[in-house]
Amino acid sequence: MRKLNLLSILFFLNSYVIGQGFTVSEIMYNSPGGDLEFLEFINTSDMPISLAGYEFDDGITYSFPDTVVAPSGFLVITNDSLKFQRFYEQSALEWESGSLSNGGEELLVLDVNGDTIIDLEYSDNQPWSQLADGGGASLTKCNLDGDPNLPESWDRSNAIPRIEENAFVYSDPGMHEGCTLNDSTRLVSGTLISREFEGSSFAIEYFLDNAPNQSSSFLVQTANLDGAEEGLDFNILTDTLNFSDARSSSQIVEIEILTDDLDEQVELFNVVLVPLDSDIQVEQDPVVIIQSCNAFTDSKLKLRGIVDSPEIKAIELFVLEDIMVNEFRSYGIGSANNGNRSSGQEYTLFSTASVPAGSCMFVTNDTIRFKQFFGPIDNSLLIQDEELEADYNGDDAIELFFNCQLVDTYGFPDVDGTGTEWEYTDGWARIMNGPITSRPSDFDPELWTYSGTEALDAATNDASSVPYPMECSLLLDSVEDEIESSVRIYPNPTDGKIVIDTDRKIDQLVIYNPLGQILFVTTNLDKETYLDLSDVNFNLGYMLFEIDEERFVKKVVKN
Repeated sequence: MRKLNLLSILFFLNSYVIGQGFTVSEIMYNSPGGDLEFLEFINTSDMPISLAGYEFDDGITYSFPDTVVAPSGFLVITNDSLKFQRFYEQSALEWESGSLSNGGEELLVLDVNGDTIIDLEYSDNQPWSQLADGGGASLTKCNLDGDPNLPESWDRSNAIPRIEENAFVYSDPGMHEGCTLNDSTRLVSGTLISREFEGSSFAIEYFLDNAPNQSSSFLVQTANLDGAEEGLDFNILTDTLNFSDARSSSQIVEIEILTDDLDEQVELFNVVLVPLDSDIQVEQDPVVIIQSCNAFTDSKLKLRGIVDSPEIKAIELFVLEDIMVNEFRSYGIGSANNGNRSSGQEYTLFSTASVPAGSCMFVTNDTIRFKQFFGPIDNSLLIQDEELEADYNGDDAIELFFNCQLVDTYGFPDVDGTGTEWEYTDGWARIMNGPITSRPSDFDPELWTYSGTEALDAATNDASSVPYPMECSLLLDSVEDEIESSVRIYPNPTDGKIVIDTDRKIDQLVIYNPLGQILFVTTNLDKETYLDLSDVNFNLGYMLFEIDEERFVKKVVKN
């Protein structure tokens, strides 16, 4: 087989170029969480490129479609196009079979003439980025015209992280901003740690990105303890981390969670690594979250509706009080199947945004199909649980847990719902109006409205014989609504300089990022306040206001 340099040959066919400028610009070969891989291609030439007849000869199995990539245009292929669309909110083509090797491999693409137009071999060993080897990052090409086989042509993506299954994911398919990182060594934790039950232990995996050619040691410490106390709530089992000059392996910090009888809620702390023999940068200190099973306060969430359509499954939750992103991890869903009693919490809620009181949100097995069935909805109001499809049918009870305790129930866990008034097979059940507290957890059939079985009998909700009602009608304190409506933020989006205008004095303002981390706090603000947030690092922020003992959240976007 004749192998040709990627940029050395130019053919013309039907006014399109073949080969020249078609290159791989991003590789996600070892993703965390749900194993979502992809390859991004870009046309770096100034002419359209026809992909008719292109195919992989080594690596994955894939024949490119008969399509044309415009100058500076992208084409992305993945191992799971549906999961890709849910996670990245954009479409991608799906390859036929195979997967990208976690240990590195050669990728060959042939053109319509059988000539090799892409030939690159990536690796998981230094000096290739270690964060790309399961640490959450993709490889992105720094110089699109550079040799794709040289590790210096690549770096790990510095995209704003998304979260998948409690792990940070750094990637930005469908766009290319080059490499904004320098060659300095970075210490990176590959995971966002969250543990819901005490009495467990877990490990945090660390990577040295651009590791030096000598060993490096770090002292393990803690910081920013919020309700957590070392020796009572947790023990750090690893005193130091030692990276050898081999550089290709990660290192582990082990943490033991201790059980006590104290009436506590969520506790947080940061794990901090202090360099002992170098000035290596630490990119981010992972947050450890401990959820106590002893504490109990009123739940901020309530079961509002159950959907069992042939097209989609969903559980509607009503937000009783403002709930911050980290608080969702205190909640979980379970089901009691066929009258066989409760099996406890089966899924922990995980959201990427704080949600204000009065919102209706949904846990669903497929966010894309949900929008196709119900119509547009803000992504912050959707929580994905792919296992939901297998977890319950229309004759099963549904349970909501808070701090490991059962706080709300639909149906009777010890009763098979088949033939009962609360059966919802291919239908739905919903509370139209009811109490605004989740205590007690007993199921009261009289509070619920039922569609009957076979009610969601069409491809969309609106076309069904008995559509699911999507309005939010449970009423909260009208005083809070009045105060919230009196607060204006402008301009929004902003370049960082904003004005907050209200007819009341603001007792406290806290700004969070979508991960729930506090970015900015101020108190005792006048009715009209000017804030300069230029140095506060966020794109999307959540402003938590406290006014006259009332609390509410408003979004702010920074350009």
